[in-house]
Amino acid sequence: MKFSEMAKIVAENEAKLEREIVGNKVGVVFRCASDYTVEWSRIRNEADLVSWIYHLTEKDWFTTERLGRFLDLVAEKKKWNLHCAP
Repeated sequence: MKFSEMAKIVAENEAKLEREIVGNKVGVVFRCASDYTVEWSRIRNEADLVSWIYHLTEKDWFTTERLGRFLDLVAEKKKWNLHCAP
Protein backbone atom coordinates (compact mmCIF):
# COMPACT_ATOMS: atom_id res chain seq x y z
CA MET A 1 0.00 0.00 0.00
CA LYS A 2 1.30 3.44 -0.90
CA PHE A 3 1.83 6.12 1.70
CA SER A 4 -0.82 8.32 0.07
CA GLU A 5 -3.37 5.49 0.37
CA MET A 6 -2.53 4.98 4.04
CA ALA A 7 -2.75 8.73 4.69
CA LYS A 8 -6.20 8.78 3.07
CA ILE A 9 -7.40 5.92 5.29
CA VAL A 10 -6.06 7.64 8.41
CA ALA A 11 -7.76 10.91 7.44
CA GLU A 12 -11.06 9.10 6.82
CA ASN A 13 -10.84 7.35 10.20
CA GLU A 14 -10.08 10.64 11.98
CA ALA A 15 -13.03 12.33 10.26
CA LYS A 16 -15.29 9.47 11.32
CA LEU A 17 -14.13 9.80 14.95
CA GLU A 18 -14.75 13.56 14.83
CA ARG A 19 -18.35 12.87 13.76
CA GLU A 20 -18.88 10.09 16.31
CA ILE A 21 -17.36 11.84 19.32
CA VAL A 22 -17.98 15.54 19.79
CA GLY A 23 -17.44 18.04 22.54
CA ASN A 24 -20.19 20.55 23.14
CA LYS A 25 -21.14 22.95 25.95
CA VAL A 26 -22.52 20.05 28.03
CA GLY A 27 -19.74 17.51 27.63
CA VAL A 28 -18.36 14.81 25.38
CA VAL A 29 -21.02 13.03 23.35
CA PHE A 30 -20.35 9.58 21.94
CA ARG A 31 -22.63 8.97 18.97
CA CYS A 32 -22.33 5.23 18.74
CA ALA A 33 -25.21 2.78 19.12
CA SER A 34 -27.00 5.52 21.03
CA ASP A 35 -25.83 8.87 22.34
CA TYR A 36 -23.79 8.64 25.53
CA THR A 37 -22.72 11.87 27.21
CA VAL A 38 -20.00 12.49 29.77
CA GLU A 39 -20.74 15.91 31.26
CA TRP A 40 -17.85 18.31 31.75
CA SER A 41 -18.99 18.91 35.33
CA ARG A 42 -18.31 15.24 36.12
CA ILE A 43 -14.64 15.56 35.13
CA ARG A 44 -13.32 17.94 37.78
CA ASN A 45 -9.78 16.57 37.99
CA GLU A 46 -7.48 13.89 36.64
CA ALA A 47 -8.80 11.29 39.11
CA ASP A 48 -12.31 11.81 37.72
CA LEU A 49 -10.91 11.36 34.22
CA VAL A 50 -9.29 8.05 35.17
CA SER A 51 -12.58 6.89 36.70
CA TRP A 52 -14.40 7.73 33.49
CA ILE A 53 -11.81 5.91 31.40
CA TYR A 54 -12.20 2.84 33.58
CA HIS A 55 -15.99 3.07 33.27
CA LEU A 56 -15.94 3.59 29.51
CA THR A 57 -13.60 0.65 28.90
CA GLU A 58 -16.39 -1.61 30.14
CA LYS A 59 -18.52 -0.55 27.17
CA ASP A 60 -18.47 -2.82 24.11
CA TRP A 61 -18.35 0.15 21.76
CA PHE A 62 -15.41 1.91 23.44
CA THR A 63 -12.19 1.44 21.46
CA THR A 64 -8.65 2.71 21.83
CA GLU A 65 -9.33 5.14 18.98
CA ARG A 66 -12.34 6.51 20.84
CA LEU A 67 -10.25 6.74 23.99
CA GLY A 68 -7.74 8.91 22.14
CA ARG A 69 -10.45 11.22 20.84
CA PHE A 70 -12.06 11.43 24.31
CA LEU A 71 -8.72 12.34 25.90
CA ASP A 72 -8.03 14.98 23.24
CA LEU A 73 -11.41 16.62 23.83
CA VAL A 74 -11.06 16.58 27.62
CA ALA A 75 -7.51 17.94 27.49
CA GLU A 76 -8.59 20.74 25.16
CA LYS A 77 -11.63 21.72 27.26
CA LYS A 78 -9.87 21.52 30.62
CA LYS A 79 -6.60 22.95 29.26
CA TRP A 80 -4.72 19.95 30.65
CA ASN A 81 -1.47 18.64 29.20
CA LEU A 82 -2.05 14.89 29.07
CA HIS A 83 1.04 14.19 26.98
CA CYS A 84 4.33 13.07 28.50
CA ALA A 85 6.42 15.65 26.67
CA PRO A 86 6.15 19.30 27.84
